[in-house]
Amino acid sequence: MSEKTSVEISVYGMNCVNCAQHLEKDLSALPGVSTAYVNFPREVAVIEYDSKAITALQLREAVIEAGYQTDERPNVEDSRLPLPRATKASSSQITLPMVGLGKPAPQRDSTNRAPPVENSLASQKSAVRVSRKAKKLWLAIFLSVPLFVLSMGRDFGVWGPWCHAKWVNWLMFTLATPVQFYSGSEFYRGAWNGLRRRFTNMDVLVSLGSTTAYLYSVAVLLAHTFDSSNLGDHVYFETSATIITLILVGSWIESRAHKQTGLAIERLMSLGATVARVWRVDGFTEVPVDEVLVGDRIQVRPGEKIPVDGVVMSGNSAIDESMLTGEAIPVDKDAGDKVFGATLNHHGLLTIEASSRGKDSLLSQIIALVERAQTSKAPVQQLADKISSVFVPIVILVALLTLCIWLLTGASLTAALLRSIAVLIISCPCAMGLATPLAVMVGMGRGAENGFLFKSSSALQQVCQLDTFVFDKTGTLTTGKLHVTDIIPFGISAEELLRLAASVESGSEHPIGTTIVHEARAQKLELDEVRNFQATAGAGVCGMVGNRTIMLGKPGFLAIPRTTETEQQIARLQASGKTVLEIAIDQQPSGLIAVEDRIKAEAA
Repeated sequence: MSEKTSVEISVYGMNCVNCAQHLEKDLSALPGVSTAYVNFPREVAVIEYDSKAITALQLREAVIEAGYQTDERPNVEDSRLPLPRATKASSSQITLPMVGLGKPAPQRDSTNRAPPVENSLASQKSAVRVSRKAKKLWLAIFLSVPLFVLSMGRDFGVWGPWCHAKWVNWLMFTLATPVQFYSGSEFYRGAWNGLRRRFTNMDVLVSLGSTTAYLYSVAVLLAHTFDSSNLGDHVYFETSATIITLILVGSWIESRAHKQTGLAIERLMSLGATVARVWRVDGFTEVPVDEVLVGDRIQVRPGEKIPVDGVVMSGNSAIDESMLTGEAIPVDKDAGDKVFGATLNHHGLLTIEASSRGKDSLLSQIIALVERAQTSKAPVQQLADKISSVFVPIVILVALLTLCIWLLTGASLTAALLRSIAVLIISCPCAMGLATPLAVMVGMGRGAENGFLFKSSSALQQVCQLDTFVFDKTGTLTTGKLHVTDIIPFGISAEELLRLAASVESGSEHPIGTTIVHEARAQKLELDEVRNFQATAGAGVCGMVGNRTIMLGKPGFLAIPRTTETEQQIARLQASGKTVLEIAIDQQPSGLIAVEDRIKAEAA
């Protein structure tokens, strides 16, 4: 009988998404491995396998055998580890889930608050990767710019006779060598890993083109030093250095885009609770949220986050689900209603039964969706990959063919070599191998910065074909904050109606109530003390202000008669997307107050 186990292995040394996908393919082919998922931005491989057929250490050795580095000990977990699954974007429908990344749910200083994003290991690894690439890039720029200026100035006769001295070529050699073998080391490593596993990638072409130009220049340098004129005195050190520098610029920008998307994922992860209050033999006990099992009874106090997905067993409250839906108004929950992990409980004490956890929770599914999207490829990228799989061998063949043809036509070896090298250099994959994935990653990174999480790269590509966008959530085009928009009094002044309503709502923690109180204070109205305050979850509130009974709530909560005109006013306000409250004073209809979430200025 097989024993399914999951393991998370750190993977260092991947240069591009191609590396991650080839490693994923290699790991999936191992005996006993059921699924393998390699996340390039987070530098981890998550593998589900049969522990009787293969061990975690053997999986780690397979990663090392593929040419990458990893930690000494893999992080082995049980089947509760969230394992991202492959997702496929529909060709007819594109989902652009909007999560409140820029507007996290308000939270109090409760014990189950998630740790800060900045301290996460994934964020640190991403920062190290960007810093490492930046160091190589700045060195390449620092050496390549003077090398390029010196070489071009000599070619166009700007610098005078001195630039043809032997020591100038040695200076160019000194400037180009660190760029070639330090800044460009990742291309050599990627090319070697590809050739070892019998496939050619863009690193092969970059390495071949730049190295050929560099080695030819070294040969010219030595020949010129020893007064040999067979190869002339023209070197191409600036060509090899410039190729590497330009591609490093794109690689660095890509890493920055990965970092931004990774931070968006970390913000999602930080939304979850870290502890849960679970019923044990002698009462409720706080345990790490990872130890919660399906069926456990969990107590959630006011102001705390729901630790896991579940169903309300007892109690009622309003739950802020804005981090999932973007809706500013909390959702009322009663016995039998579903609640979701990482959402915020407002004012009621709830007892819930855990229904899902780990990879089955809604938040984990969203995170898995975003992570998988980072390593998915858009159709245009897949086309570029198909072309590049035959492009590199064809370029090498054409370069060799060029060399042979020029030799057969009687050209010198130097002339034939120069033309063959030119074929390799101009074929370096700046457009196909760099621009395509770079555009996708920058697009996804910018989207993540603004809270848009694409479920796949193909969804991003298909956005250009859309002619209609439908937004069904507040918080996307709106501010996410409620405002009082209408005060309609019946036989009373608007100021007095607002003052009485705010006096009662001063005892409420509901966002609509706090909005009414805020409006009254903005108008500098003096509120009275409320007595005998009562709140009915999901309906309304009532209380005594002075010697009058004030009731306000949703239409239908107050058992009072309505005129046809009042019905029409309520319908008109609701049709415009506003939330309407009825107010009664001593059981007599006294007015309406409407609130709404205003549209952002930049969305109008």
